[in-house]
Amino acid sequence: MKSRSITKNFIFILLGILLFIFSVILLLQYPDAKGVLATLPFILLGIGSGILGSNVGIIIQHRIFMKNPKAYKRYEIEEHDERNISINQCSKAKAYDATIYLYSALMLYFALMGADLIFLFPLVGCYFLSIVIRMYHLYQCQKKM
Repeated sequence: MKSRSITKNFIFILLGILLFIFSVILLLQYPDAKGVLATLPFILLGIGSGILGSNVGIIIQHRIFMKNPKAYKRYEIEEHDERNISINQCSKAKAYDATIYLYSALMLYFALMGADLIFLFPLVGCYFLSIVIRMYHLYQCQKKM
């Protein structure tokens, strides 16, 4: 593993901590906030926690691999094993299939409940974008094979 990538992870950890602190400050400064300001601290808290947790995990993994090069070699072999790649792609395909039906049901639910279009349009856009991305990659894979 490269030391430059570890430096990048430390920068992201700092960013996660700053987002976490900023969200707490916003919560304390504006306890009765309305609208976007009411949800912004929680969004920043979630993003900061995600960035912080994933990068701490990467650094811990790096330290373990630095102490045990055999474990790193075993990890690299398993990461690039064709069987594991095939299993991973199959599970992603099943998750995508389930997501298509879940998005459809969620959009129908929002439409029947009379939700504002400002909530429904981004959901429809994401649904449409995921189908377009699938079709693009399907076309690319068919062209290669």
